[in-house]
Amino acid sequence: MQQAKTGALGFDIGGTKISAAMFDGNAVISDVQKVPTPSGSQAIIEAFLKLIAHFQADYTVSGIGIATAGIVDTVEGYPVTGTNNIPGWAGTQVKRIIEAKTNIPVYVENDANAAAYGEAKSQSLATSPCTIVITLGTGIGGGILLNGNVYHGYEYGAGSVGHFRICSENRRQCTCGMFDCWEAYGSGIGLMATAREVLAASKPQETRLFENEKDLNAQVLVAAARSGDPVAKIITDKWHGHVCAGLAVLLHIFDPEAYILTGGLSEFVDLPFLAALLKEQTYPGMAQKLRIYKSTLGPNAGLIGAAHLILDALASEKVKQ
Repeated sequence: MQQAKTGALGFDIGGTKISAAMFDGNAVISDVQKVPTPSGSQAIIEAFLKLIAHFQADYTVSGIGIATAGIVDTVEGYPVTGTNNIPGWAGTQVKRIIEAKTNIPVYVENDANAAAYGEAKSQSLATSPCTIVITLGTGIGGGILLNGNVYHGYEYGAGSVGHFRICSENRRQCTCGMFDCWEAYGSGIGLMATAREVLAASKPQETRLFENEKDLNAQVLVAAARSGDPVAKIITDKWHGHVCAGLAVLLHIFDPEAYILTGGLSEFVDLPFLAALLKEQTYPGMAQKLRIYKSTLGPNAGLIGAAHLILDALASEKVKQ
């Protein structure tokens, strides 16, 4: 009888789905299973347990890593707050409950931090003095790694980079309720807000974007800009400037060795253009050696990072086996 493969089971839970896969420290060794995120804490725990049992049929699960939205207490292993897209999930004692049910060590981490950890590992930056991973999607998230370790801050909220202000004019209200957050400009929501502003000051004969105004999205805007549409080029250039504004703030504070850009919008970033903007908008010399990469893990970054975290915690005996 063939011996079952051993590895860590990584989870990534979001507002719409839970993804899970086995990871052996080098690669994903199973299919990625996805199930809809159920409503309520108890139902979510039951979904986790069913997926764990599914993988245990073919694999030896040495540890479980869980990436979740929200501010996470990584010592006690539960989401403290900030999980509005997963109603009833905040406060759930995830680590304690699942360890009691399975007798398998569990590590729980914020999803952006987990993705950052996985991305840094995949791009040989695990021992970098400072690497910052930025998630560009509907919103903006981040993970800060110092000497290979996730920096959590005093109340586990470090890395909430989408919510520092990049101007003080109270022009755009962010989804968090504050004004002029980086997320209100550099995210997908911010890109579309910029598009509406630019189009409001444009004439139909200047651009073809008016032909499909109701169907505008990032892909349409970028394609139009690359095809030579001057208004689309103005919009995407402004958006790159907004992304740069946040990166410049972080560069002056942390002086990172590298940025890694992930999330759905990262594919639309023009890296040479962004790098040039950073050199123009930062203290002389600071961005000269800075490297900017795009994600290599894609949508699996969170679950791979979570699996990495539990494997590393087991190796360093930070959790009981």
